[in-house]
Amino acid sequence: MWLASHRLTSRSTSQIIGRYVGFQEWNYERLLADGWSEVDIRELGTPELLEAMRAWRRANRPMTFS
Repeated sequence: MWLASHRLTSRSTSQIIGRYVGFQEWNYERLLADGWSEVDIRELGTPELLEAMRAWRRANRPMTFS
């Protein structure tokens, strides 16, 4: 709904996609390091995904997990 209510330029769209891809990579690496299987990562529930996004933001949106 939020995205639908905002007019996005191609630049802002690509920034959103780039940040999301960065989050996905960061989260995947983080979960693997914590011992999660690839199947468990793919089946991550919405509450866990939202918490991971909050953790990513608290960490200043790193592009890779270290």
